[in-house]
Amino acid sequence: MSNKNKGHVYIVDDDLEMRNSLSRSLGFIGFDVHTFASPKDFLNLDKKYQPAVILLDMRMKNVTGLDFQKQLIEQKISIPIIFISGESEKNEIISAMKNGAVDFLLKPFDLSVLEKAINQALQKSKDLSAERELRIQYSEKYQLLTPREREVCLLLIEGFKIKDISQRLGVTVATLKIHKARVMKKMGTNSTPILLRMVDSIRNLI
Repeated sequence: MSNKNKGHVYIVDDDLEMRNSLSRSLGFIGFDVHTFASPKDFLNLDKKYQPAVILLDMRMKNVTGLDFQKQLIEQKISIPIIFISGESEKNEIISAMKNGAVDFLLKPFDLSVLEKAINQALQKSKDLSAERELRIQYSEKYQLLTPREREVCLLLIEGFKIKDISQRLGVTVATLKIHKARVMKKMGTNSTPILLRMVDSIRNLI
């Protein structure tokens, strides 16, 4: 047994025996396990830890795993999901994977197979957290731009040349170059393609 916490595993399954069995097994190999009898119980959770993965039963009372997956997407809760199911239709598996599930395991499955899927999902969770942190940093930098600098920034990433931008904004080329230099300094890059990627990643925040 490892004493090191490998990550958080949220088990959402209305089968008490399955919850307890998975909780014991995954806890023994070092995961921090949290169990829920229904999706509603999970959604009522105040604090959601990272990195984390959701082990989600496909067939539960009053709701399917697919329904809950859609709820999470709508609420922008981006915790990777591994579906576990005793029986599922092919179209359900396809829908789950199309909507971003990391894996789909049919019961019974080996613990080693589940552990491998969980580790893959936890890595995805770490990657998502890193991306969110970068977007926050980019957004904070963008907020430092003046209204004129934001205009220049957006025109630059649309591919306009300095001369064209100066004409569009009614300023001299020399003044425009000063604005561009300030944009690049505040955003922390000297590359227009990188600036484009930065701004594209935060378009829903600006």
